[in-house]
Amino acid sequence: MPINFPDSPSVNQTFTSGTTTWRWNGTVWLVVRDFAPTGAVGNTGPTGATGQTGATGAVGNTGAQGNTGVTGQTGAVGNTGAIGNTGANGNTGATGETGAIGNTGAVGNTGAVGNTGAVGNTGATGNTGAVGNTGATGNTGATGNTGATGSNAVLTLVTNAQSGTTYTLVLADVNKLVELSNASAIALTVPTNAALAGFNVGDQINLLQTGAGQVTVGGAGVTINGTPGLKLRAQWSSATLIKRATDTWVLVGDLSA
Repeated sequence: MPINFPDSPSVNQTFTSGTTTWRWNGTVWLVVRDFAPTGAVGNTGPTGATGQTGATGAVGNTGAQGNTGVTGQTGAVGNTGAIGNTGANGNTGATGETGAIGNTGAVGNTGAVGNTGAVGNTGATGNTGAVGNTGATGNTGATGNTGATGSNAVLTLVTNAQSGTTYTLVLADVNKLVELSNASAIALTVPTNAALAGFNVGDQINLLQTGAGQVTVGGAGVTINGTPGLKLRAQWSSATLIKRATDTWVLVGDLSA
């Protein structure tokens, strides 16, 4: 008759069916008690030294629970009858009580994990020691200082082309190339900080005269230093404006008075 073992048993959980009791060792159900009628129990001989346990092979996937084979008849107070073969990962049939130093019958072959030798009863599992208290979490170290920010160097200049005779710089011109082209003279104005806040000390604006009209750089309320003057010298002359203080700039490049 098939035996329906409990699903998801805990380690050392027991299950009894008829006269047989099994215990779950975490992998398989092991027979721990069988009340089949037997002859008088002989004295147990001294237990030999336990051999070394062989290395455990890789555990394969557990197959479907097979039906338990029919249990063989128990011999007369003697050798234990052969245990029926266990189906794929099936449960082992009930083992009769051993007679006086009787020989153990052949153990049925276990499904594919290799043939398993006779398994002795598992001793009681010792109690698990109490879990130690978790130590206090150490204080988090102070965060290190942030390193200095790298320079805002621009490798590719973006062009702002202007074709009028006047132009006033805007914040978007920083790190750009302002191209100025007109046949007549061009006046380029640098705004004061009050008129246009946002230029930072160290900001640079590149200027390029691409037309015949000469470019003059200036601005009311702003100090612009340059030598020999504040004009781009000729067509294709270039210069760079650099902010040095709140309303102070320097003009360096191909200049004229």
